[in-house]
Amino acid sequence: MNPRVASLRALVRFVKIAGLLCCACGDDSSVGCPTGTELVDAACIPFADAAADVDLRDDASLTDSNTPPFDAPSDASAPQLSLASDSVVMVQAGRRVEFEIGLERMGELGEEIRLSATDLPVGTSVEPMVVSSNANTAELTLITSPSATQGGPTEFRVVASANGLAEDASVVVRLVIRGPSGTPDLSFGSNGSTTLIPRDDSDAFPSLRLQADAESRILVYGTIQGDLPATGYVARLNVDGTADTSFGDGGALDQWGLPRASITALVQFTEGLLVGVAGENDYVRALSTDGEVVRSFGIGGDSPTSSAVRSIVSWNDSFLVLDRSDRVRELTADGSMSTGDVPAAVENRGGSDRVEHA
Repeated sequence: MNPRVASLRALVRFVKIAGLLCCACGDDSSVGCPTGTELVDAACIPFADAAADVDLRDDASLTDSNTPPFDAPSDASAPQLSLASDSVVMVQAGRRVEFEIGLERMGELGEEIRLSATDLPVGTSVEPMVVSSNANTAELTLITSPSATQGGPTEFRVVASANGLAEDASVVVRLVIRGPSGTPDLSFGSNGSTTLIPRDDSDAFPSLRLQADAESRILVYGTIQGDLPATGYVARLNVDGTADTSFGDGGALDQWGLPRASITALVQFTEGLLVGVAGENDYVRALSTDGEVVRSFGIGGDSPTSSAVRSIVSWNDSFLVLDRSDRVRELTADGSMSTGDVPAAVENRGGSDRVEHA
């Protein structure tokens, strides 16, 4: 029993006995007050039991201050498992693909791990496998039939079990199934196509070019025109054809500060993009990866050119700029344009200019 509780109980017994032996009721005589009373101002009145307001149970308020309250023990060595997967698994219908699952073992989990998949789309399967006791990754194989439903991303779940685990671990895997070669990729955009972001319903895109960036996103650039004045246009699409909303205004840029401007060239560089802008004035503008103007480039983000830019290509640590007067100038990474021409060979193939350093 808690020592404090035992002391309080002993005190209660002492008080009750003392009440029977109490003397001096009314004056200093030996007449005792009745049990349960005490002498106050020469009168016997009831007194409160000294332990009446004390909870004598062995609860937390009476335990030793150094003793923590009871709680279920936490065993840090209990086996636990966490899974991680690639962002998106892509496969062509009728083929198979391997994808990786990360395994994070916690506690004393040194057992083999059994992996399987559930909630798979129709026409797909994943081969179950057993992972060795010291492996931290696993390569699973997903198989699709030629009739597997194309599109996505859809989701399925990889489940892991092992001896000693209190419950199975699992992770969601995203899947995109593409059509056979030469057929529309129905996983792109909406049933294989996507719509660029216009300024209003009257807009059209009379001149556009495409280019992939280092992360396989799609860069679209050219001219947009409609009821509003024609102007340059740059958009960035994700791999699945959706607008990359981290770029510009919801995925596109169409504000260049010039009426009737157009984007005639585009190249990637360390800060993001260099674009050739043609209009009443011609220049190369630097854009960051999110579509903002890089103000440290050239003059507030722009490097003027003598005429409209036809092509920009990377060259060593700088760029070569071909304008419509067939002059080639060197453009440094900070936006400085050389005053003299750079010897170069210009070749035109089907309306597309190619610049090579001589």
